[in-house]
Amino acid sequence: MREVLQVGEHVTRAAQGVYVFIRQADGPVYITALMQDGRQSGHELYHGQQVELVGEIRELKIQNLHAAVNTVVIGTGYGRFHPRQDGQEMTIVGQSDPLTVGNDDQHPLHVINEYEQTVVTDPAQPLDVKHQPPAGQVNALPEIVPDVTGAVVPASAGRRALLLRAAPDNTGLIWLSGAAGVGLPLAATDGLLKLETTAAVDLLATNATDKIFVMELIA
Repeated sequence: MREVLQVGEHVTRAAQGVYVFIRQADGPVYITALMQDGRQSGHELYHGQQVELVGEIRELKIQNLHAAVNTVVIGTGYGRFHPRQDGQEMTIVGQSDPLTVGNDDQHPLHVINEYEQTVVTDPAQPLDVKHQPPAGQVNALPEIVPDVTGAVVPASAGRRALLLRAAPDNTGLIWLSGAAGVGLPLAATDGLLKLETTAAVDLLATNATDKIFVMELIA
């Protein structure tokens, strides 16, 4: 979620997860997390800092403690956030499974969300998926175009991790959640994101024409 806060201003936003991290901030903010069980937890945070909360977040109250206008980008989720440095990938760790190295020559396929998942051997000749790839290979999921109603990468018990990257010509954010402003936002300028989870992942684009590239690492 991205907020531009005046001096002393505060806003309240719906959120979910157990981690709160400050992706961008011009100065300090005070985060009050209202938990699902009714408890509250308050924290003063700066750019690049994060906090792990005990319990599930329901909403966040964000207050500007900076002496000037403060542009703040906040993410929430279920895994620890590792800030990306120049030349490095950005990683969220949800499980302890190690990364399996895959092939580099996978071809994303442009599809509409409602259509059946496909992989290709020739990019001009899509084929239906009939089997899972052998252990240690990469399952090239389609390039997804999540419209304003959202899209879902389905759950997979044999998955090691998902590799996600927003298309470089995107003009808006893609949210890893079912609602804009909730969960982790991915922008065109962000690097590769590795999400280690076997669960389904919701995706929602603020602009209907924006795309996200998805690859699946199979156990």
